[in-house]
Amino acid sequence: MQFDENTFRQFIHLARQRPEWREELRRVILTEELLGLPERLARIEDAIERLVEVQVRAEERHAASQARTEQRLGELAAAQARTEQRLERLETVVETLAQAQARTEQRLEELAAAQARTEQRLERLETVVETLAQAQARTEQRLERLETVVETLAQAQARIEQRLEELTAAQVRTEQRLHELNQKMSPMIEIFGTHAEREGRLRLVPVLETKGYRPEGPPRPIAVDGEVDVAVPVRDPAGQEFWVLLEAKARLHRGDVAGWHRRFTRDRGPEFLARLEAAGVSPPFLRYAYGLQVYDDATAAGVEFGVGILADDGERVAPRPWSPAQ
Repeated sequence: MQFDENTFRQFIHLARQRPEWREELRRVILTEELLGLPERLARIEDAIERLVEVQVRAEERHAASQARTEQRLGELAAAQARTEQRLERLETVVETLAQAQARTEQRLEELAAAQARTEQRLERLETVVETLAQAQARTEQRLERLETVVETLAQAQARIEQRLEELTAAQVRTEQRLHELNQKMSPMIEIFGTHAEREGRLRLVPVLETKGYRPEGPPRPIAVDGEVDVAVPVRDPAGQEFWVLLEAKARLHRGDVAGWHRRFTRDRGPEFLARLEAAGVSPPFLRYAYGLQVYDDATAAGVEFGVGILADDGERVAPRPWSPAQ
């Protein structure tokens, strides 16, 4: 059968008149989802009604909440104002802290540099301390050795002191013996010295006469600041007057000649000359030194000091005239 537009329209007309046809046609044409759509729409409407009711209640609650919110907002606004004030103060404090932080960082850099220098100094000091410690160790070793030496020296010192005490006691005994010997020998020494003075006087006068000196008085000893063994006034061929002074020794050395010369000079000279003057003996002088035995150094000293040297064989060195002005 041909299904054209007229047929379709007749079918639609019949479907409108037959509800069961429409229902059957709806199930054929529509899917299960579309067929269930009315039911679903009804449920949606119920849900919308319930939502409206919920919305109404929510708006009522919202109005109350809004009031509370506005009150809270007022409180928050006040708190915000206080917070802003605090923030301003905090900003000031933070600025101050930032500046302090900058200064602190600068100070830290300076301290870091100072620390670096300190560490360098500490390293040098550690080196010095190590060197000193080593030196101290060596010093302690030396001290130990020195203590041993000192102990040895102390023992030696004790022995030396004991020996010195023994020597002192022996010296005392020796001095006592020497004193006893001097007492026994004094007469012999005096006799021997007198013999040297006599021999010197005996040798002096012929030598003077040989040189043309004429004695103006007898040779004699003079006791002035120590004894002048022989003193005799003479006149030379030209008529000039001298005092000839002689020092006599058994053994004549350089020291005897030098000591005889120093009696006329140095610190004791003026006093010695004054005593001679008081005894009537005045310059110029011809100074002689006589020895029973004359050593070569005494002869050399006579030449040096201008003192005549006289021995048993005659005059070895001629004296030079001497006066205080020389």
